[in-house]
Amino acid sequence: MWTLLSRPNEPWDIAIDHYGANYGDPGEFINGLAFDDGFNFSHYHDSGLNQKIRAASRLSDVARAQAYAGIDLALTRDVVPQINFANPLEQDFFSARIGCQIYQPLVGIDLAALCIQPGGQRRG
Repeated sequence: MWTLLSRPNEPWDIAIDHYGANYGDPGEFINGLAFDDGFNFSHYHDSGLNQKIRAASRLSDVARAQAYAGIDLALTRDVVPQINFANPLEQDFFSARIGCQIYQPLVGIDLAALCIQPGGQRRG
């Protein structure tokens, strides 16, 4: 599938891929449109957009988030080279004895941190 998607003139209309973030940064999803990293399967190129993405990638903190938010808005409103859908909802259920629950947004519950609380009191 990836070989066919990577060919610029391959006649395909839609492809569905399962991909989750490796870390909490919008550049992980947007940078592929501007950097030649092999993940621009839409083959969309726009020099103005590429400049904005490259500039945003050099920023940090709030300025970075704001720059990527503006790029995301322009992409979804005007271009739409790719879409994200079907973001899953994950739920974890624990008995009252299980405490020390630490939830990591990208990977879920930290299993190594779980502990048993005597008397069924939940702490953590």
